Amino acid sequence: MSLKQVLWCGLFIVASCKKAAVDPKPLTPEQLLVGTWQTQRYVRTETASDGRIVRQDSTLYFAQNPGASVFFNADGTLQSPSPSIVATYRFDPPFLTYFYNSQPIGATTTNKVLQLTAQKLVIEAKTPTTTSTITETRSYNR
Repeated sequence: MSLKQVLWCGLFIVASCKKAAVDPKPLTPEQLLVGTWQTQRYVRTETASDGRIVRQDSTLYFAQNPGASVFFNADGTLQSPSPSIVATYRFDPPFLTYFYNSQPIGATTTNKVLQLTAQKLVIEAKTPTTTSTITETRSYNR
C-alpha cells in the first residue's frame, strides 16, 4: 500500500467518525421565564369605556434600582426584592396567574406575556373597572 493510499484511508476514517453537530433543544417558555428579571419600563394606560385615554404614565428603571427586580423560580414561587413577600405563579403560556396565600391576586386582572426570549420579557396586565380598563405593561431584561 502506498503512502498516498494510507493517507487517503486515514482521512476517510477520520471523516466518517466525525459526529454531526447537534443543536441543543430549545428552551420551553416555562424554562425561559425562570430566573431574575430587571424591570426596564413600566407603562400604565387607563382607557374609558368610550375609548378615550383617561390617564397614561410611563416610568423607566435603571439597573442600579434593586426594587425593580423580580425572581421567577422553577418551583413556581415568585419573589420581589422584599424577601418577606413570596407569592406563587402559574404559567400557562401566554397567560400568567399570580397567587398569594393560595388566592389569585387581582381576580379580574388578565396577565399576558407579550414577548419572552432569553433576554427580554414583556407582560401586559389588563384590569376592567366599572368605567374603564387599566392596562399595565412591564418590560424586563436579564
